[in-house]
Amino acid sequence: KIDYQINPELTLARGNTYIFNLTLNGIYPFWIKTAPVTGLEDAYNDGVNRNGATTGLITFTVPQDAPDVLYYASQNETNMQGVIRVVNGTPGTGPGFWIQSEPGVTGTPPTVG
Repeated sequence: KIDYQINPELTLARGNTYIFNLTLNGIYPFWIKTAPVTGLEDAYNDGVNRNGATTGLITFTVPQDAPDVLYYASQNETNMQGVIRVVNGTPGTGPGFWIQSEPGVTGTPPTVG
């Protein structure tokens, strides 16, 4: 579940940094991938810190050249996967995220002030 929803579709903006906080019960490695598959294949590692982790934080700074569609998927559970739509950032728009004036392209999490 992500925010209490089962496998929701996510929309992420290029240039922004997103942090996935893994609080899973069990060993379900979380991957960002180019295909909705289990296993180790098709990992998308550009801008991703700790892809395949089972606990803690995975940080994803979406590259400007990221494909329009990515996936999040468990390494070993077919029922734990979903679609990530990647969009160009436009100030003042987007569901559930904000546009930074200086995107965190270094992988540094944004601060709120």
